[in-house]
Amino acid sequence: MATPATNYCLYSEAFDTSVAPSTTGGWQQLAGATVTADATTDPFGATTTADQVNFPNVANGERIEQWSTISPANGETWTFSCWLKGSGTMDIYITTEAYSGGYTQTNITLSGTWTRYSATVTFAAPTGRLRVDINRNSGETATAATVWGAQAEFGSAATDYNVTTSAASAGYPFGQAVF
Repeated sequence: MATPATNYCLYSEAFDTSVAPSTTGGWQQLAGATVTADATTDPFGATTTADQVNFPNVANGERIEQWSTISPANGETWTFSCWLKGSGTMDIYITTEAYSGGYTQTNITLSGTWTRYSATVTFAAPTGRLRVDINRNSGETATAATVWGAQAEFGSAATDYNVTTSAASAGYPFGQAVF
């Protein structure tokens, strides 16, 4: 078995772990976005750990975001991924706290089927900590999205998902037995 990638997204299945803006350790709910914890089952139907992110204000920048303690280096490639379902349009982002050194925004049209979306960026002279967002911008139509399994990792593609709580995880990928 290949060595699993480290997931640097904390609380990868608990988007309601709200922290103060610009701090690390959990998810920030900004510009009116709210989270309903454990709203439905995960993409595999195993547990009721998928959360609903609500965008009630139809405002630009309603989002949940997480700031890492990791500061990407010049030339490093990072990928953010998560499973989403719902209806309407929205975005996911991967960047640094000041949008310096590059960012990638993936525009999403949600469906009622769980889909794993990703955004990948190669940084050029970045400053600040790694940041990921699940976002609804002006003109986008999602009023809510169900989310599960956030992962931020070093590399150019999303790999097997590793669940996290209060620390990064390089454990065994979700659903793989250890013998």
